[in-house]
Amino acid sequence: MNAHSNLQFLILESNDDLKEFEENIYYNFVERHPDKYIINEYFIEDKKARPKIPYSDLIIYAVKKNNKIIAGIALNKNMEIMQVKDISKDFNLPISAKCIEGIILFINDKTGENPFELGFNFRKEYESYLSKLGYECYIATCNKEKLKLYLKIGGELIGEVINRYNESEYIILRKLK
Repeated sequence: MNAHSNLQFLILESNDDLKEFEENIYYNFVERHPDKYIINEYFIEDKKARPKIPYSDLIIYAVKKNNKIIAGIALNKNMEIMQVKDISKDFNLPISAKCIEGIILFINDKTGENPFELGFNFRKEYESYLSKLGYECYIATCNKEKLKLYLKIGGELIGEVINRYNESEYIILRKLK
């Protein structure tokens, strides 16, 4: 666990932390910015949203402030059950590097932190962690609204697909340094 001011960067493993993570997914992708894929494809119950990919295949990395999760990312280690393959059945990873898949990323509003600084420090922390585990890159999907941001932080657009809800999804590759 590292600290930037009063922030904690950590892997979530306890049931209480995973429940809070699911509550944050629900808040950010069902209530705050409704996402059809999340709403229809995640397990939703009691104001919690859980990915269909089992937790045993995920690394859940988060930022806590005052013992509350304010940002999080779920990273899928199992390239056989990728979320992007659910979105696009024809997807094949275009490189042979050891990659991991980012399936959900959020930064809460009203954290009292500069969201850009928080996002930068969070990305730096989880990318350093992934590099230590031997990963060379990660892939993710995003909508058009988030595409410019992902490209600005060093993501490479490697594909565009139309999901089953007739929305464009952009496939992004980010190489770890």
